[in-house]
Amino acid sequence: MAGSSDRIERVRLSDLEGSEVVTGAGRRRGRVFDVRARYESAGAPPAIESLLLGRGGLLRRLGIRRGSLEEIPIDQVEELGRDRIVVRG
Repeated sequence: MAGSSDRIERVRLSDLEGSEVVTGAGRRRGRVFDVRARYESAGAPPAIESLLLGRGGLLRRLGIRRGSLEEIPIDQVEELGRDRIVVRG
């Protein structure tokens, strides 16, 4: 996560849910329906690895494994706004 951890220190996962994801050029990629995270050490908050977009992200959150899924690695995030996330590409 080179650089990303410097810009994004802490965020509530519930704040990311439903956020629109766009590229720096303004191309819409979808909405965040879930995140993939990992625990790095005991007592520390989980570190976000990727954003799960689209209907597949929603279905996986509901426990259904069908549907298209777009996964954006967290190191692709350039800007984290209130209701919008800007990614590379």
